[in-house]
Amino acid sequence: MLKRFLRQPQAVLSLLVLLAFALGAAFAPLLAPYPPDAVNPRDMLEPPGSEHVMGTDDIGRDVLSRLLFAGRTSLTLALGVAFFSVLLGSLLGGVAGFFGRRLDALISALVDTMLSIPALALAMVASGFIELTTGRLILILSLISWPTIARLVRGQVLSLKEQPFVEAAQAAGAQHLRILFLHVLPNTLTPVFVAGTLLVAYAILIESALSFLGFGLPPPTATWGGMLNDAQLYFREAPWLAVFPGLAITVVVASIHFGGAGLREALDPRSEAGS
Repeated sequence: MLKRFLRQPQAVLSLLVLLAFALGAAFAPLLAPYPPDAVNPRDMLEPPGSEHVMGTDDIGRDVLSRLLFAGRTSLTLALGVAFFSVLLGSLLGGVAGFFGRRLDALISALVDTMLSIPALALAMVASGFIELTTGRLILILSLISWPTIARLVRGQVLSLKEQPFVEAAQAAGAQHLRILFLHVLPNTLTPVFVAGTLLVAYAILIESALSFLGFGLPPPTATWGGMLNDAQLYFREAPWLAVFPGLAITVVVASIHFGGAGLREALDPRSEAGS
């Protein structure tokens, strides 16, 4: 698997880029040249230079420092959304596919209903009634994002439960839940893991859109989308305020997609057979 992944330059480069962003977020307090919320009116809207590599914003805060700390928030939020969406979607999709009948009909109807509602609009409505924190936004976005995982897992489970190893476990007297959690769901991990990586990119885009529209995390919490929202009034006067967070979002999301494609290729046994 590792060899197949390393044979894909785009995927390897994407992984290195994501690692750099992750390290930048993790070590933001050490790497940031200034405190992210340090206000200096004398340095308002300074262009990128030797003192401020990425310039300053409208109240004199260092853009590079805010970008590093915003990455910490945005990436933590995206990983949290992906984790809980995969957890909830795998559970409900597994139950629907394995037990079928009424449970399947009920869960499938819920999945279809959730998928028919625009995710961004639903997140905007929810954030309009709740005072947002990082944890609450993770919860809201997870409740929006799980149906895609549930549909994927359900399809996998419907196929797996007809396999001989499931029949053997049933013949040995194993209980249904034991078969589901110990034998069936572990065999869905490969496609679910790939889908989970793409959910990270999806969560970053949704959070950025929310923040850009003014429905994201309130100040002083810095996110990439929030930085774009702050830059709206200064697109012409200070374009660097939008360029750097916009570039961070674009590069990270593109890297996740290229890395996810490489991971899917590396985990697909047919790719080895055909190589």
